[in-house]
Amino acid sequence: MQLMLSVTRVRAHENIRLKVAQLILRLTKKITSRLKSIVSGLDVYRLEKLIEFIDNIEYWRIIIPQEIGVIGGYVDMDLFGRIIFEFKSKEAEFDDGYKQVISRYLPFYPQAKYVVITNWSSWRIYKVKAVNRLEVIYDGDRRNAIPILERIIEDILKLEGYKIPPYPDAIAGVFKGLF
Repeated sequence: MQLMLSVTRVRAHENIRLKVAQLILRLTKKITSRLKSIVSGLDVYRLEKLIEFIDNIEYWRIIIPQEIGVIGGYVDMDLFGRIIFEFKSKEAEFDDGYKQVISRYLPFYPQAKYVVITNWSSWRIYKVKAVNRLEVIYDGDRRNAIPILERIIEDILKLEGYKIPPYPDAIAGVFKGLF
């Protein structure tokens, strides 16, 4: 008797999304924990709350919302509205992702500071210079992208004042169970 295996097609895009989301949450928590030891007062409290949100899977969508609808389409993921992530299955699609970000997403993300296009193995990280102009700050493999991502995430956390931006889901999460 021959055993037949059913092979399920895996959606590369969704796997990339999950891996990147987990990486970004892990890096954000690492940086938040480190920053907590060098700040004081209200900033410590804000960082502790951010760690609580990262540790609770229900709140992940607040920190790293995904499939964010804008008039031009759907942004794959963002971090605090400051870093736009575009996921592609193949590196050959990165230029198309760049065009999408420029034409469809950045006009609706006026506070975006960085754009990341990745297929998990390869990463391109851009600094936003203008709504229609990005500057490449990294183009290479994941291992070498991580220190750059850490620096960017730390910059964004400092820019945000170590707090979670006031998205409707974040505000609702704070008041959950009170009414």
